[in-house]
Formats: sequence, structure tokens, C-alpha cells
Amino acid sequence: MSSRHSLYKQISQDEQHTVEQQDFEELGKSIENNKSNFEQDVTAKETNMNLMIPQKKEGQWKEHVYELTQCTTFHGIRYLGLKNSSLISKVLWICVIVLCAGIMAYNMSDRLIYYLKSPVNVNVKFHHNTSLIFPSVTICNQNAFRLTAAEDHNWYDFIETLYNTNRTSTDIDWKKYNATNLTFSELYLKTGHTKEDMIHRYNTLS
Repeated sequence: MSSRHSLYKQISQDEQHTVEQQDFEELGKSIENNKSNFEQDVTAKETNMNLMIPQKKEGQWKEHVYELTQCTTFHGIRYLGLKNSSLISKVLWICVIVLCAGIMAYNMSDRLIYYLKSPVNVNVKFHHNTSLIFPSVTICNQNAFRLTAAEDHNWYDFIETLYNTNRTSTDIDWKKYNATNLTFSELYLKTGHTKEDMIHRYNTLS
């Protein structure tokens, strides 16, 4: 009975050992597969990155320079990049381009210096139009009489008396002011303002 039990126990241990060995083998295969897949992924990524990086080709910069000379709008540059043009032609075009660039730089610097000096030049010219009729203008002075003219005729006090509203014409001593035969129109003509006194300078249209 004990020998049979020992046999069963031995068989059970052998089976357990076999199962554990199979598990280890499967785990090892799984690790190998994962490692292989990882290496394949890394290789694929490196390949894609290599494809994305532009490969330098011999003479590629010459092609870029040629495209630049043919596409630029700078006059004369495209003749320098022509493959079938001679050396003399290229030298002549270089001289022309350098000369024109120098003239342009000189003019720009000259105008810039002139601008920074802030020059001021104003030309004024009057054109008198003789075909237009100048309108009539009336210039009125608030002072009806010139005091200097009134003093010359000894009428200063007389004018003050006229402006005194408390008096009437019968209250005025006309002989005192030497104004017996004086009319109001004559008073204005002799003591009023004249155009010579009010307008010092004027230009005619003719």
C-alpha cells in the first residue's frame, strides 16, 4: 500500500515538473516572439526615418542656384545661370549688374542724406484773374467821426454836445462852435472817415 502511494506521488511530481517545463518553454517562445517583433518595429521605424531624411546628392546646390537665377525677378541675374552661356557673357553681365547696383546705391544714399537735412522749398505765385468782377465792399467804422479832424475844425466839443441827449437844438450855441450854417452832411464829409485813412495798401486786379 505504501509502495503504491509512493508511486502515485512520484508520478504526480513528474507530471507537475513536466507542466512547469512546458510553461517555461512557452514563456521563452513568447519572449522570443516579442523580441523579434520589437526588433522588426525598430528596423521599420529606422527605415522610415531614413526615407524622410533628404539624401544629399552631388551637385544638388548647383541645381538650387540655377533655379534661383531663373526664377528671380532681379534683372540680369538669370543670364548668369544659363548653362549654355559663355564665360565672357557672364563676366559682362556681372559688370552690368554691379554697375547698376552701384548707381542705385549712390542715388539712394544721396536722396537719404538730402531727406535727413530737412530742406524746405516753397514757391508761391499769384495769378490775378481780371475776368472776375470784384464785389462792392462797404467798410463801416463804429466811430462816426474822426476826433483828429474834429479838433482841426474846433468841433470836438460841438460833437460832444450833439451826442448829449439832455439838450435840444435850441439849447446849443451854434455861434460858439462856428457852426451856424453847418449841415449834418458837411459835418460828416469833413470829420468822417476816408478810404485813405482806413485802407493803407491794396492791389488792383488789372
